[in-house]
Amino acid sequence: MVWPPLTPLTLRVLLTLFVAFAGLALAESLTSLPLSALLAFDTRSLGVHTAWQALAWPFVVPFHGGAILDLALALFFLYLVLAPYDARYGARRTLALLALCWVGATLGALGGDALFALAFSMPVSPLHGTAPLAWGLLVGGLFGAPGDRILLFGRYDAKRWQLLLGVLLFTLFPLLQTRGALSPQFFASWGAVGTAMLHARWQHRARTPRTPPPAKLRVIRGGRDDDAPPRTLH
Repeated sequence: MVWPPLTPLTLRVLLTLFVAFAGLALAESLTSLPLSALLAFDTRSLGVHTAWQALAWPFVVPFHGGAILDLALALFFLYLVLAPYDARYGARRTLALLALCWVGATLGALGGDALFALAFSMPVSPLHGTAPLAWGLLVGGLFGAPGDRILLFGRYDAKRWQLLLGVLLFTLFPLLQTRGALSPQFFASWGAVGTAMLHARWQHRARTPRTPPPAKLRVIRGGRDDDAPPRTLH
């Protein structure tokens, strides 16, 4: 397996998420306040707090016995999908895709919760973690490559429909493991995936080349009228 290079943007993102986890865990232990519950995105309880929850949920990893392992796996998967995209397209386009996946995941969680609220009365667990953003980055990077076949993680050759099928299966796990509460991870992940696919299509849209404007030239006559005509050399 070919490991992607650790770009400066990828390193900053991973360090930011780790510092946020450590700071949140320390603050909860010192204050005994449920800060993770206050910052995770609760789609069933909308209000003034929804504004900061919509911005804070990717940084939230609830602190429990296996939280460090969960964080390590999440950061490793994010590194595998973020570093190749940043190395290929640059930090500006990577940050743009991250922001779009963030918005798509938030809207996807809200839309999926609204649909399920019509059919089920079961509660919904809050949205947290970077998994939806990672799935969006994975699909956005691989769908941005030319051709129908893609090389996953620099080793596994697959078609795009096979990739989408794998993403569907992996994102179904939180939905199938529902125990008393519905997980919004599935809807958030597919909100980010759909946004990433639209972004890749927009980047590869057919662009008409710009024709330069006609140059405004004027002829300046040089010399004098009584100059001798030019001679031809043989």
